[in-house]
Amino acid sequence: MEDGPIRILVPVGSLGAGVRDEELRYGLERGAQAIATDAGSTDSGAAYLALGKSKNDRGSVKRDLKLLMKAGAEAGIPVIVGTCGQAGGDLNLDWTRDIVLEIAEELGLKPKIALL
Repeated sequence: MEDGPIRILVPVGSLGAGVRDEELRYGLERGAQAIATDAGSTDSGAAYLALGKSKNDRGSVKRDLKLLMKAGAEAGIPVIVGTCGQAGGDLNLDWTRDIVLEIAEELGLKPKIALL
């Protein structure tokens, strides 16, 4: 790893694959201005879009999101998730949003959420 500044921190390539807290902290300590991740980068095919399901299980996605949301709130920076729920369809997006709202309640956060 380089010791220079970090602008966009991408702590995991596929949400639910396992964010490592020490890597998250490393990026934040180096000035990250946003945390970003993808939730569909395993190229799993069209079934997840058609069915509105995620390949990664809910518990793993929630664990990763909780770490990211807590870190983002503490640092005052946005958390951006692409291709929600493995495919980015309406059902996948709603599934991820519901997890985010659940975590926000647990952590006492009031996040600004944009769904695209």
